[in-house]
Amino acid sequence: MLKDLSRIFGAVNLAYGVALGVIILEVLPARHMVVDVLGTVSSLVLLASGLALLARAPWARRAGQAAAGVLLAFGMIVLVGIILSIGFLHGIYGAVGEGGTAVLSLLVALLVPYLLVLPIVELAHFRRLASGT
Repeated sequence: MLKDLSRIFGAVNLAYGVALGVIILEVLPARHMVVDVLGTVSSLVLLASGLALLARAPWARRAGQAAAGVLLAFGMIVLVGIILSIGFLHGIYGAVGEGGTAVLSLLVALLVPYLLVLPIVELAHFRRLASGT
């Protein structure tokens, strides 16, 4: 059962890596080195772990842990940046900035499952797999 769950995480990581790479390199209208580097590294780590987990490589568990850790760090950076932007908009524009704060708050709510919950569940799975329980 746990091995099958690893294959599911492999497929999810593979799809997530492709989606993140396309979003970072093709969809975003402006280029910014920090965003490009963080997004590309995250995408490549997710792709590598996804392929390793699907192929049942001997190093797949470590790759999955690394991908989940990188995704968790990436997610924390993105969410903290958005939350700081919400505070800035509300502080500078007050009532006028409420529309922007509402949109960004919705964005945070939509991103939390993918950028925080998924990597935490994945890390818990790989920890359980490593302990053999």
